[in-house]
This record gives sequence, structure tokens and C-alpha cells, in this order.
Amino acid sequence: MKPLILITNDDGIRSPGIRAAAEAACHYGDLLIAAPIRQQTAMSRAFPVTEDLGIIEKVPLRIGGKEIIGYGVHGSPAYAVAHGILEIADRKPDLCVSGINYGGNMGLSITCSGTIGAAWEADSHDVPTLAVSLEADMGIVRYGHYAELNFDSARKSAVYWIDKILKDGMPRNCNI
Repeated sequence: MKPLILITNDDGIRSPGIRAAAEAACHYGDLLIAAPIRQQTAMSRAFPVTEDLGIIEKVPLRIGGKEIIGYGVHGSPAYAVAHGILEIADRKPDLCVSGINYGGNMGLSITCSGTIGAAWEADSHDVPTLAVSLEADMGIVRYGHYAELNFDSARKSAVYWIDKILKDGMPRNCNI
């Protein structure tokens, strides 16, 4: 059986970054894409209660030349991961890729990052996780209209780490 790879983010299900992450992962296994239905930057691991919480919409996405169904979750990135793992997946994911996020997650911003919050949520379900971000101008980071960015370097980095994690497991005592 192919590995199941959960793809998520905090920028929303229609983000070009999530497509880039899915393209990086599509040759390594079966994809399950579950992400917030709309922009959720800086939500960390929040579980807010909203009127539309938990609604899951099927969203057609074109990944690697194929159309697949993604799941847009009404809620935070952590909710999207929880719903993906506990409700949508037919088996436990072998890996979660969170990103590719608009904007760097460095320094103190890590604690409020929705990308990192989604990764922490997957980790809390014992799913190995990779979070990938791309430095971007802060003026475009929090908006639902997506600026055109070149995701090539982040996609290549994701390919490297997806391959390594699926072959060798999560690195221990990693010094990069």
C-alpha cells in the first residue's frame, strides 16, 4: 500500500502554496488534502468555536496534471488536520506536509504560525510532519488573494525531505 500523505496549510485550500506542496508529494503516495476553507494565517493551534465550524466542502484541485478532491474545512489549520486525520482519512497518514506557506516562520512568529500549528496538531496524533514556508513580503501574507510567487526552491526542499522521511523516518538529532 502506498503511503498516505496529508497535505495542509494555513493559507487556505485554494492557495498556490498547497498545490506546490501536493505536487512535491504526489509521486510518493496517496494524497489527502485537507486545509482551511479560507485564509487562517497566525491561528497557531487554535480551536475557535464558530457558527460554521466543522463544515467540510469538497474542492476540486489540479495536482500533477490530475484533478483530485481536496477538503476545505471551516475552521483553523489545527481543525483541518484533526478532521483530516480523524474523519476524512480512511487510514492514519504516514506523513503530514504543512505548507508551502506564504511567509517565513522564524523566531517568535513560530508560536503563532498556523502552518506550525497544523504540524503540531498532526504530531499530537503521532503523524510525522514536515512544515515548509517561503519567505514573502508581509503585505501579502494574510490575504486570501494569492500573489504569484516562485515556489520552486520550497518545492525542491519539500521533495528532498518527503523522500528522506518516508525512506528513513524522521531525523533524530538533526544538525543542518
